[in-house]
Parts: sequence; structure tokens; C-alpha cells
Amino acid sequence: MITDYYEPASLHQFFKREVGGLFQPDDWLCILALHPVRHIKVKPFEIYAPRDELLTIDKLIGLRQLNNNRSLYFSVCPLLPGTRKRCAGNVIIARALWADFDSPAPAMDAFLRGRGWCDIPAPDFAVSTSQGRYQFYWQLPDDDKRSIDEICAEVKRIARITGADLQATDAARVLRLPGYKNRKKGRAAWECKAYRRREMKPINLSNRPCPLFDDVKGWSRAAWLSVGVALRKVHGEQGVKYWLQLSERDETKWPGEEAARAALLAAPPNPYNCDGLGCRREECGRCENVLRFLYL
Repeated sequence: MITDYYEPASLHQFFKREVGGLFQPDDWLCILALHPVRHIKVKPFEIYAPRDELLTIDKLIGLRQLNNNRSLYFSVCPLLPGTRKRCAGNVIIARALWADFDSPAPAMDAFLRGRGWCDIPAPDFAVSTSQGRYQFYWQLPDDDKRSIDEICAEVKRIARITGADLQATDAARVLRLPGYKNRKKGRAAWECKAYRRREMKPINLSNRPCPLFDDVKGWSRAAWLSVGVALRKVHGEQGVKYWLQLSERDETKWPGEEAARAALLAAPPNPYNCDGLGCRREECGRCENVLRFLYL
């Protein structure tokens, strides 16, 4: 379940950079309200305002009323202050990278488990937009110097690698507003919910037995390195020492601490080209089992 790796986040927690969210107080945003039946001639309703004004009680009540018969979206990238037009030319900064999944994909499954995919780290936020569909966000630091075009190029790259929607990668993109209902003709309304990735804190690994490691003698070299990469990534030197203790159980293959450390340093991010925190291959799935055990 997503709640194994993420915790629910309110709209304030999702929007406010001060509490770990996406936007700064003066970021100028657009809220778009669309009728669920697109062919009906109903003009889209747009609200343009700074972040903090959108989060006032009056505005939130107004959004709830709009949501009674329309779906709500927000501009992912802040716009030129004072503008009343949402277009790429009016986008002035990006606060996050994003990916919109319209159908299940292996990368989406990895993200939901709080994992990365290839060289893409685990997302900071996930938004459930309908049954089995999610949007993901990666916060950008305030000192990120990339241009809007460079950010959009990275968003497109993420979409290509993960199978996310390539049509949802433009600078003026709007995505589902969490905390409000997704309304579509012929479907029951779905409340879009935001989730923030839980922080996994390293724990004391010393003298911690693990029955999952009883078969260490049967591990291939790649699986052995996979577990080492995972432990090092999460626990640093303490994880490496724990991995060395496990490795000593196989006297026939144990190369000695110096050679083992050298092999670990020379290993790619993961011998199977994943992020070292679990993938879909049965053989190297042990690394995720290792981390699961250590955190439970």
C-alpha cells in the first residue's frame, strides 16, 4: 500500500515550501476548473492569485463550491505575477519535476514503494488521481539554475524512461489539485489525495539477526553486491560493516574485507541497473527484503 511508504499530506503541506511543500508564498499560480463533459460549451473557470491567497478560507470554500460540478487543476510551474494568461511564455520558474501516469507501469510501482527507477530518485510527493493512476513530484532546490526549457527537457526524459504521459510535460501544464474530487462523465467521483514520502531513518544494525540472510551462501556475486549497494546507500559505513558481517558467513567465497570493500566501491549504482533499493528481478529482490526487515 502507498501508506507503507508515504504519509497523507494536506493541501497546505503540498503547497507550502516552508513545511516541505512545492511553492513559495508569492508564487503566482493558476487554478483551472473544467466541466467533466468536455464537449459541453462551458467556459473554463480560472483563478489567478499568489499561493497564500489561494490558501485563504474564502478561496478554499470557493474552490469546494466549484468542485461540486467541475474538476480542479493547478499550474505546476509558477507564472508571471499579475498575469491572467496561462502559457509557456508566462512561466517564470519551476519548483518541481513531475510525472503523470495514466496507466500502471513498473516505474510507477517502484515510486509507490518509495523507490527510485534507473537514475531517477524516489519522488517527494504522490497524488492519487483516480483508481490506479498517480502523479509524482520531485522538489527542486531554490538554487536550481536550470532554465524552464531545461527543466521541461528533464520532465520529458523522466516520462520517456518511466512510461509516464509525454503530453503532460509542457511548462504551462496543469495537474489535478489534491484534496478535491476528480469528476468524469460515467465515473464515480474520486477524491485526489496527496501523500508525502516518509523519511526512512537509519537504525542501529549492530547484532541484529536476520533470517532472510540464512541463504547467503547461495547468493550470486551480483545479488551479493546488490545488497551491499542497498545497505551502503541507506546506512552509509554502518551498512557496509553489516554487509561485511553477512559476507563472512560464506567462507568459501569470502574474499576478505579489503577485497570486498574494493568490489563494493567498483560496483555500479546497482549490478542490475536499478537504484539499489529493490527492483523487479527475483534474484536481486533480496535488497528490498533486507531493507524491509531492517525498518520493520
